[in-house]
Amino acid sequence: GPRPDRVLRAGPGTVDPRPVAGLDYDANKDFNANNVAEDQVGFLGRNATLNNVATVTTNQSDAPQAYSFDGSTSTANFGNFETLVGNPTDASTSFEIIWRSPSLTGEQVLFEIGGGGDGMSLTLDGNDLRLVAKDGGNSDSIVADLGTLGSAVQQGNFLHTVAVVDIDGGVLQLYADGELLGEVATSILDYAGGNAGGFGSAISDTGGHNGDLGALNQIDFFTGEIAAFRVYGGALTAEDVELLAEPFKIVPEPATGLLLLLTSGAFMRRRRETA
Repeated sequence: GPRPDRVLRAGPGTVDPRPVAGLDYDANKDFNANNVAEDQVGFLGRNATLNNVATVTTNQSDAPQAYSFDGSTSTANFGNFETLVGNPTDASTSFEIIWRSPSLTGEQVLFEIGGGGDGMSLTLDGNDLRLVAKDGGNSDSIVADLGTLGSAVQQGNFLHTVAVVDIDGGVLQLYADGELLGEVATSILDYAGGNAGGFGSAISDTGGHNGDLGALNQIDFFTGEIAAFRVYGGALTAEDVELLAEPFKIVPEPATGLLLLLTSGAFMRRRRETA
């Protein structure tokens, strides 16, 4: 049979070109309600501890379940990334998060890693999506207005979002709905220190605190639902992101105006192929 990293997509001889995550927290595969988000890949063996996070049924057929965050006490703690196999914080890494929120007001953390020395985070400030990475005194950031995508999120649609820290190429990139929202040159060589990180809230210091975006420790909790959070080794290309986002794309629909379709995407830069 096929190796664990080889998956048939449509039939014998068909190759699934989507990249494979090395760390995968997928609410749709989490049915045991044990206050743990299990890593569905298992290669790195890093589960996330959930506190006051409910696994809820959604109205999206493609994402029947999501982790629900209450905006005041919910946390998902995946610990110190520097202690993962090979310390990926010194190498190019990409992050995928699929989320929705009933209200894009104020500042909220989608995910964060590290702290105020070396650290990075993806946060919201109203309708702005903000990516920051900090390596000691070096810090770079992207701030992008979600525009109509923000309205779709508040109407109950999940938004497929990808942040890329390309240390080899010297660039930060931010994608939403499969489209590049912004990119900036960076000299970051280490995107996280020894602080624990998580998704849906800050765990200790918010990653990138006192960097390009200023003080971030006054914000920590997210209100809404996260269907999946995944980490990929290496920098995803625009083609990679398009493939991952394709089933999630927000498209016109006469009855509702907008519909977002979700998929389960795939820190290994391997490809799925047939045995």
